Amino acid sequence: MSLGIAAALPIALLFGAGQSQAAACKQWRFDGYTEISQSDGWTMYFTSYNTKAGSRGEARATKPGPDVPLNGPISGGISSGGRDISMHVEWQGRYTPKGTYLGYGTGQYNGQIRSDGIAYGTVVSSDNNEASWHTVRPLVCKAT
Repeated sequence: MSLGIAAALPIALLFGAGQSQAAACKQWRFDGYTEISQSDGWTMYFTSYNTKAGSRGEARATKPGPDVPLNGPISGGISSGGRDISMHVEWQGRYTPKGTYLGYGTGQYNGQIRSDGIAYGTVVSSDNNEASWHTVRPLVCKAT
């Protein structure tokens, strides 16, 4: 065995052929501030450092223009299978800038997480409006 091959062998054993590609994540988690961009112009966000959406229990949504920001309790999160997301938000009553009361509403967010950590899916509101959504930043692979 030549000196070059002998020197390279420990490095090859250390890193292995399959180590150059990232292993598939078995369980994703949120990484603090989580921002979701929706196709209808709304942006929903919450804070969580685990698989449960909104560790603090509340979500907020904003939209450019005259719409008043929304706040409300959020529940659900990432499934124990690691790739599916189901979150439910109970948006609290709100007023428009002109004083019109808009009442309460809900948002049901369902989706999946891609191998790059970006989550995407569909949100359906209590008045049956539907929009697509995706996370602005990737989620984090949870250490097992």
